[in-house]
Formats: sequence, C-alpha cells, structure tokens
Amino acid sequence: EKAGAGNLRQQILEIVKKAGFSEKDYEKREKEVGEENMRQLEKAVCLKVLDTLWVEHLENMDHLRDSVRLRAYGQQDPLVEYKSEGHKMFRRLLQAIDLTIANAIFKAELKQQPRPAPRVGLGGQPQFRKGRHKIGRNDPCPCGSNKKYKKCCWPKFG
Repeated sequence: EKAGAGNLRQQILEIVKKAGFSEKDYEKREKEVGEENMRQLEKAVCLKVLDTLWVEHLENMDHLRDSVRLRAYGQQDPLVEYKSEGHKMFRRLLQAIDLTIANAIFKAELKQQPRPAPRVGLGGQPQFRKGRHKIGRNDPCPCGSNKKYKKCCWPKFG
C-alpha cells in the first residue's frame, strides 16, 4: 500500500506538471488537504475521470465506426481510416484524462461530513419499546391515535 501510494503520488505529480502546474502548487495543495486525504482524493478523481472519459471515448468510437462506413463510399479503405482516426482519438483521450485529473485535483473541495448525533428520542413521535410483542398491521396503534397501526405509524416505522 505504501509503495503504491508513493507511485501514485509520482504519477499524479507528472500529470500535474504536464498540465502546467508546478510541483510547489501540488505540495501546497497536499498540505492544505493532508497527505492521507490527498491520496484518497487522487484515487477518487482518477477513478471518476477515467470512468467518465472512457465511456465517452467508447461512444465516440461507435460514431467513428459509422463515419468510416460512409467514407468507404468515397473509395477510402475503411480499416485504415478507422485505425488512424481511432489512434488519434485515443491520444486525445489520454491528454484529456491528464488535463482533467490535474484540474480536478486543484479544484476539488473536501468537506468534513458531520457525525450524526446520537438519537436520544424523537420528539412528538411515538416511542416503541423493543422486546414487546410484535404489533400486527390491524392492531390498534400504540401511539394512542385510535387508528389501525397500518394506517397510522406502520408506514413510518414498519
């Protein structure tokens, strides 16, 4: 894990430099976020960017296939056209991945998720005790509303 994290850091640093950011910018961002959070951010950003751009690339390849079929009518070899255009699109994909990852790392905002407060009691709502017999749907509701449980509190707690 440690060797993988260092390797990821080096790869991201290279991507960041290619995108026009400096190593100082990256280190500043890493200090702002924290080293462990930075590794998690890098992993999440890489996964999201790769997923999004790869799906987009596959859709573009489908469109290219249709386009190449039309070029065949113009006496161009469809296999050669598909191969050359596909290679160009793949190189553009790699560039877009690098640029998007670098930009996302610097623009992402991390928010601390508030810890849920312990549930002491829900004010105004009936309190059901565990360990009592199971309430049937057609039994009177224990909240005291004189309605059947299925019409009163069962949709909320059942």
